[in-house]
Amino acid sequence: MFASATAEIPNALIAALLVTSLGSAPVALGLVEGVAAAAAGAGRTLVADRIRQRTHRHLGASVTLAASAVLSSLLGLATAAWQAALLRAGASGVDDLSDPMHASAEAPPGGSSDDAADPDLRRIAWRGTQLGKIAGPVAALGLFAWLGVRGAMEAAVLPGLVAAAVLLVAHRQAPVGAVPVTVEKSDVGIGALLHGDLRRIAVAVAAFEFGNVAVALLVLRTINLLTTGRGQTTAILAALALYAVYNICAVIATNPAHRLSITGRAPVVLGVGVILFLGAYFGFALTGGNVLVLGISFAASGAGLAAVRSAERHLVARTVEPSRHEAAYAALSKVQMAGNATASAVTGLLWSVVSVRAALLYLSAWLLVALAGAVAVMRTRAMSPEDPLS
Repeated sequence: MFASATAEIPNALIAALLVTSLGSAPVALGLVEGVAAAAAGAGRTLVADRIRQRTHRHLGASVTLAASAVLSSLLGLATAAWQAALLRAGASGVDDLSDPMHASAEAPPGGSSDDAADPDLRRIAWRGTQLGKIAGPVAALGLFAWLGVRGAMEAAVLPGLVAAAVLLVAHRQAPVGAVPVTVEKSDVGIGALLHGDLRRIAVAVAAFEFGNVAVALLVLRTINLLTTGRGQTTAILAALALYAVYNICAVIATNPAHRLSITGRAPVVLGVGVILFLGAYFGFALTGGNVLVLGISFAASGAGLAAVRSAERHLVARTVEPSRHEAAYAALSKVQMAGNATASAVTGLLWSVVSVRAALLYLSAWLLVALAGAVAVMRTRAMSPEDPLS
């Protein structure tokens, strides 16, 4: 929980830091988040491709988690956007590199993607991750109200150090002669997703990811809309509260999306998630600062992301033989990384050069392609016969 909360605090505050303290344009935020997404994907790939020992993984995770927390807290001392980009990239990459349970914590316990070797630990990791996703934005809101944006960033180091200490204790209590855990080396590249039944799924997934902008840019849009007539501090507080709504809705939607996906309805879940995201973008584009519309848009995008993430994993899992699941997930992670990084960078650029509505229109175009892809998957029944797409 503490590890997840530590990651969420800078996610919530990075837009406010660049706007209030550094005076940066949206293009800077887009590039910062794009670089962070690329670094996170690289860290995730390194985790997937390495061999970890059960006797050492908690120690390694403790050290790198502490490093991630320190790098995130140093954002509070940044004086230029390029410094923020380097620190954000370092923290994101090390955070994904540090977490041995990262992939398992992405989906609820139960279903084809479970880590059957340690279901209890997986269940605890998942619940802790979900609690952290809620606690992080709430903590960011309180810390900002108390310490300001820089002070809040600096204070974010505390839950990360607590999480690192917990993992260190787990390492010290681990049996000395524990059996090594070998993680399957990824032998499936992105190109492998473009063959057979996976091709249509890959098109839908890639299109969604290229339309899935970092939530920090949505927070920035909210701050800009609400500053007029309310003041910047009130606008930031409201944006942080709405980011909490985003994560709460994502957590609530995760379990039903997962359960529907494992019953063979993953393409439908994918389509619904894309539609929710598309509606959210229209809300962010058209509202003139209506808090209710913004709240609904954050809620829809949070629930939509949870639905799509669950559907993506289950579609891949049920189209690839079990022995290649981990490798396929690694390839999926690369697609997510490339899409997220590109979406954030291009959105920030369009926002600064053209307009925010042009940027949201660009993202919506990708989502329409994703929706068409989801419909194609439903029509062709890409999943196996025993998993009907009803």
